[in-house]
Amino acid sequence: MNYWEEVLQRLDLNAKGAWLIYIGGTLLFLASLWFKRRITWREWYITFGVVGFMAWMGNIIFFFQLDLLDSGDPSIGGIPDIVMFSFVPPAIANLYLNFVTTKNKWVLTSLFVAFSLLSEYLLVKAGFLIQKGWHVWYSIPFYFLFFHVFLPWHLRFIRSAEAANKVQQDHAPVFPANSPTNGTASFTVRVTKWMGYHEKTPLLIKWIEKKEKAN
Repeated sequence: MNYWEEVLQRLDLNAKGAWLIYIGGTLLFLASLWFKRRITWREWYITFGVVGFMAWMGNIIFFFQLDLLDSGDPSIGGIPDIVMFSFVPPAIANLYLNFVTTKNKWVLTSLFVAFSLLSEYLLVKAGFLIQKGWHVWYSIPFYFLFFHVFLPWHLRFIRSAEAANKVQQDHAPVFPANSPTNGTASFTVRVTKWMGYHEKTPLLIKWIEKKEKAN
């Protein structure tokens, strides 16, 4: 077997049940792009990366360290694994965030938990997921915490960071940090900005102004 034949074999393209991953992953990814309503592209992007990282960490812990599950060929991390862990969970998370509100949170969480359980069950029946010490219903508390607790907090955290950045831009210091006309004020603003207190020292800046006028 030559090199490229080994590469194709390692891609594990024809793993048992992989067709379900390909179809489901493609539809979910496109849906997360199409039904973008309540979140921005920046929030979509951040969520995709964070949830994808969490999915791969779950893969390492539950599939390798605890050895509770196998997917496809357990000795190969093929294309179906990449689709399942890199695209499916982030797409589902973005779909949830696009539709969840304070009024429908419990209902939507229940629907997404049920959908995730059904997806996991179908992957087991299709032969792609092989259960060792795991059962589908073990996933219920993980799905519930993920949808009902983590994702709403995650979105609030992103938006609070965006709001803080906007406030910081709207309250720029009186003297620019590179001002050539006021060395003392420029140095002070640079130091306070480096320390993160440039928005909290208006009295200091006014004192500098008065001092410069007196001189």
